[in-house]
Amino acid sequence: MKKATFIILLLLNSVLFKGAILSTNSEFSLLTCSEGTDVYSLFGHTAIRVNNTETKEDYVFNYGLFNFSSKHFIWKFVKGETYYMLGVQSYESFMFSYQVEERSVWEQKLNLTPDEKHKLIKILATDYKPENRTYLYNFLYNNCATKVRDDLEKTFDIHTYEDTAPPRTFRDILQPYLKHATWTRFGINLALGEPLENIITQREKLFLPLELMNAYKEKGYAITTLYQAEPQNSKTSFLTPAQVFIVLLIILLIRFFKAKDLKNWPLIIVLFITGIGGLILSFISFFSIHPAVFPNYNILILQPLNILGAFYLIFFKKTGIFFNLYFIYYLIALLIILIVKQATTLPIILLTLNVITLLATHIKINRKKKPPEIKTA
Repeated sequence: MKKATFIILLLLNSVLFKGAILSTNSEFSLLTCSEGTDVYSLFGHTAIRVNNTETKEDYVFNYGLFNFSSKHFIWKFVKGETYYMLGVQSYESFMFSYQVEERSVWEQKLNLTPDEKHKLIKILATDYKPENRTYLYNFLYNNCATKVRDDLEKTFDIHTYEDTAPPRTFRDILQPYLKHATWTRFGINLALGEPLENIITQREKLFLPLELMNAYKEKGYAITTLYQAEPQNSKTSFLTPAQVFIVLLIILLIRFFKAKDLKNWPLIIVLFITGIGGLILSFISFFSIHPAVFPNYNILILQPLNILGAFYLIFFKKTGIFFNLYFIYYLIALLIILIVKQATTLPIILLTLNVITLLATHIKINRKKKPPEIKTA
């Protein structure tokens, strides 16, 4: 949805937008879009439709606009300094973009009184002012769905939602959306820490567009399908993280039982990879303003000091004590991630077991080595 062609269409339609659309004669609707295949679209999308049947002006207020090609976008995203903006586009172009991407669109017409329409008009007009339309994006607390939720709460003065589901955490509620995007799920579970284990309230669940749609369905707002996408064959990645780490673990276990000579390069590679991952994870945890990244006990596994360990293996031959200490450290790290509040996942556990098996192999082979015989005259 945020591809270059769509951005061009959105900017053109923003220029064409006229204040006349914000009229109490307009019909207001909540639009919800199904998930897409790109990472940023995996959780769906929410927008507000304003349709003035008298003037034939039909626009969509879209809080989900961002410029992926902006300067230092990835750097800012990692730091949590991503800015989104409110855009206004024609209803036709909005629908066209989702039809092209084969994503379903649903509408819930809002039965607003003239006073409520006036409130919502004022909110949207204020948010669309050049000095207000850009906002600091946060996936959990300030996104396209929460902006619409907040707008509607101010309009209806409704702040309660029925919650009949059993208690769930932020991590629990995200997993179903990621069941086919296994590597994305692995990355999210790795990067987001203990705050994701907080029990989520019904209102907080509405950061997800489909949850917002269902909440208003429970309030009596019927769902109309504007576009039904063709069923997609959701295919899981050819090799999931769990499968990759299981295969590696089997290979390493075979090596553990059969290896007779010591080769450092497998452990050096693993230490480099986990060390670099640890540097990235440490930066996110300690320097990012994302609210769900600290504390993160996965740093015990993706340990930045592993880079120093890799160099130690390269330049020093006597490594017996080094392996013993590392082995004990990773056993303790595995125990910690299993007992702390932060939920762990099978791929993270398997990754840890791979490192432990590598270290155990080196310890075993080192112990088999006999010291050179000392001959006397």
